[in-house]
Amino acid sequence: MDYDLVVIMSAVTACVLGYPIVKAFVARIERKDSGRLAGGDETLRFEVDDLRARMDVLEQAEHRLTEVEERLDFTERVLTQRTRGELPEGTE
Repeated sequence: MDYDLVVIMSAVTACVLGYPIVKAFVARIERKDSGRLAGGDETLRFEVDDLRARMDVLEQAEHRLTEVEERLDFTERVLTQRTRGELPEGTE
């Protein structure tokens, strides 16, 4: 019976003394992980901002290209109609 009491008391003592140590160890690990994630989040944020800026540039270029295509189509139609004689000669 005394052996059981010693085992129980040893387990309780280990838990009481070990809990703060384990808690401090877990907190230290979490700080390291959160620091790593925070730096990764910052890097990711810069990459996303860079990609958004590139998308804006591409959208502007796409808009300009669409305008150029429309002007080219118009010019081709006018030249085609002019060579067919559908349009009168203009003053130049």
